[in-house]
Amino acid sequence: MRDKVEKKLSICTNKNTGKFTDLKAENQQIKKKNQKLKQGVQLLSERDENMENEKRKNNVAVQGLPIETNNKQELKEDL
Repeated sequence: MRDKVEKKLSICTNKNTGKFTDLKAENQQIKKKNQKLKQGVQLLSERDENMENEKRKNNVAVQGLPIETNNKQELKEDL
C-alpha cells in the first residue's frame, strides 16, 4: 500500500515539477518586463521634471523694473 502511495506521489510531483518550472520561467519574464517598464516610467518622470523646470525658468517675472520695450530678445538680454 505504501509503495502505491509513494509511486502516485512521485508521479504527481514529476508532473507538477514541469508546471512549476514553466511558471518560474514565465515569472522571470514578467519580472524583466516590469523592470523595463519601471525604467521607462522613471525616464519619463525625469523628462517631465526637466520640462517643468525649463518652463519655470522661462516664466520668471521680475517686479519693480521698468520695461521700456516689448521685444522679448532685448528683455532676455537685460535679465
